[in-house]
Amino acid sequence: MVPSFSIVIPSYSRPGQLAECLRALSRLEYPRDRFEVIVVDDGGDRPLDEVIAPFESNLTLTLLRQANAGPAALPATPGQRARGVTSSRSRTTTVCPSRAG
Repeated sequence: MVPSFSIVIPSYSRPGQLAECLRALSRLEYPRDRFEVIVVDDGGDRPLDEVIAPFESNLTLTLLRQANAGPAALPATPGQRARGVTSSRSRTTTVCPSRAG
């Protein structure tokens, strides 16, 4: 059986980098029903709907929005929504925030 997983992408006012990341994920050679992508908009100044729209037909995408709280606040929100997390055999969940810059 092919494992399921969730990819959580925190984003704050970086639409170009987000589009590049989603483009790379859309090229993955992995069953689309076995992974999901959760984008967390951390209160950026530009809505991300138009950034993720071109990828919705190729990826299972969820967009979550929150008031700006920084990367430390991200694990609780996506962890409650991620399908891959609920079926994880690991005792920990790791959320890797994008590097600043």
